[in-house]
Amino acid sequence: MPRRGSGFAAERRALWWYRLRGWKILGENVWAGVRGYLDAVTAAAAEPVIEKYTGVLAAADVFTASTTFHVMQSIRLDLGYGSQVHP
Repeated sequence: MPRRGSGFAAERRALWWYRLRGWKILGENVWAGVRGYLDAVTAAAAEPVIEKYTGVLAAADVFTASTTFHVMQSIRLDLGYGSQVHP
């Protein structure tokens, strides 16, 4: 449960501001679900590489997961699924 303080009040004001303008608030922390999904996909994609190259390639178990995540994001952006910013 969030503490009642200046941060909580600011969050409530922000939610109210968006609601007044017709935005639908899906949840207070929707990104947590998306992040969990991205972490699971990254782990599934990195696991075979880590198994194959651990002991063969230095630090394969350390950097493979983060590299896999960045490659996934690069592919997503290349396919045009990024944020659309209009000037």
